[in-house]
Amino acid sequence: MIDGAERQIRKTKMKQGRTEKTACDYKPACLRTLYDLKLEPDLNCVCCRDICPDSRIDQAVVPSGTVPDTKNLSMGGDDMKYSAAAVDLLFPPKCVFCNRLLPAGRGEPVCDCCETNLPVIKPEQRMVFGESYLYCLTPFHYEVPLSDSFLRYKFQGREGYAAAYGRWLRSCLAEEKVVPPDLITWAPLSSLRRWSRGYDQARLLAMEAAKLYDMTPKPLLKKVRHTRRQSALLPQQRKKNAKNAYALLPGAQVQGKRILLVDDVITTGATLEECSRVLTQAGAGEIICLTLARGHGGSL
Repeated sequence: MIDGAERQIRKTKMKQGRTEKTACDYKPACLRTLYDLKLEPDLNCVCCRDICPDSRIDQAVVPSGTVPDTKNLSMGGDDMKYSAAAVDLLFPPKCVFCNRLLPAGRGEPVCDCCETNLPVIKPEQRMVFGESYLYCLTPFHYEVPLSDSFLRYKFQGREGYAAAYGRWLRSCLAEEKVVPPDLITWAPLSSLRRWSRGYDQARLLAMEAAKLYDMTPKPLLKKVRHTRRQSALLPQQRKKNAKNAYALLPGAQVQGKRILLVDDVITTGATLEECSRVLTQAGAGEIICLTLARGHGGSL
């Protein structure tokens, strides 16, 4: 936080037109013009030209890979080209893994370097078997650069990354020839954690995976007990932490259904086992799991 003297100096510079223009925190529309910027207070907004207040300015960040939808704009050909160029200028595309700028016009949200160095699991090793579920499929090891990207996705508001991850989730299901399930669901966050984070990362992954089958994920489970983060626990502590933390949602119909259960990362499998146990006790048929990454021991 800057002091009063420094604030006055900056305001004086603004009047002289010599200070950098960034975005204000009290006009939500203006925040949409930002892209991965950590802002300083008392600077002019690039949109409304007003002075930014001090409060919460460091949180004014637009997730990488998130851009306005230009597909439905009512513009002609040339206008659309100019509009797309403006979007690229305001929201320069970045690789979702290394976070570096991508070349103009690149269709995929991943750079060539990361594309060739992703910690992809060999096809014959993608499948691990469980007790309450039949098996779990995973496209990646939890290693750099995927791990760095995932931490931004889960803890830094980069929910737009889910669309990029969906490519590998769908490919994993397709290559393993997983037949369409009756239901697709996810391992939910607690209400408190979902509120603090603003979204449920496993739900977003489930939505992307479901596109392969032209289906919509359905909430079947609820977290009835706020638990410690599994990543903060040793492998032997995770099963106890997850035990009795989930319950079937009232009205959920799972009897005899073949279910695809989606989560973000599998390490010991404790969360998936507990969710699958609840579904099985409610009469579910075959349960197959899908995660983005597979961790090693207690590293997550």
